[in-house]
Amino acid sequence: MTPALLGKKVGMTRVYDEKGVMTPVTVVQCEPNNVTQVKTVENDGYHGVQLGYFPTQQLGILFSQFFGWRDNQLDATLFETRSMLELQYLPIRAGLFHAGLFGAGGYAWRFEDAVKLAGPYVVATDDHTPAFEGGAMLQLDINTRVALTARLGLGYAHGERMSNLMFGLSVY
Repeated sequence: MTPALLGKKVGMTRVYDEKGVMTPVTVVQCEPNNVTQVKTVENDGYHGVQLGYFPTQQLGILFSQFFGWRDNQLDATLFETRSMLELQYLPIRAGLFHAGLFGAGGYAWRFEDAVKLAGPYVVATDDHTPAFEGGAMLQLDINTRVALTARLGLGYAHGERMSNLMFGLSVY
C-alpha cells in the first residue's frame, strides 16, 4: 500500500539539501485522524483503512431521545416521544461561552388515552409522524466534558408547530 497523508494544503515552501540544492515542497496541516473502517480482502477485495477527518470541535452530530407527557383537552394523558438526529454548529466562541445553531430531523410518536370524536365517542389514539426542530443555542463550559446549555427553537411534529425553550447539562 502507498503511504499517504490526510490533511489540508496550507501553502508552499522550499527545502535545501546538504549541497544547497533547493526543492519546492507543499506544506500540509495534518490533524489527528480517526480510523472509521478497516478494509479486508474477505469483505472488500483489498486491505485498507478508512480515516475520518474532523477539522474543528465546533461541529457536532448527536442522537437525542425525548420523552414527555401532559394532560390533553379531556384531562386524559398524552404521552409523546421523539427520536432525533441532530447537527450542532457552534462557530462563536468567547472564552468559556459558545454560541451557534442546531437542526434536527427524526420521528415522533404520540399516544393519547382519550380523544373526542364527532358525537359522544371517545377513543385512544396512536400517531406516528416525521419530526423537525431547529434554533439557536448557547453553552457555558464547566470543564472539557460538561457544559451548561440553553436552547431556543421551533419544532414541528403531528401537524403542530412547537416553540421550545430548554436549559440543561451537556456531557461530552
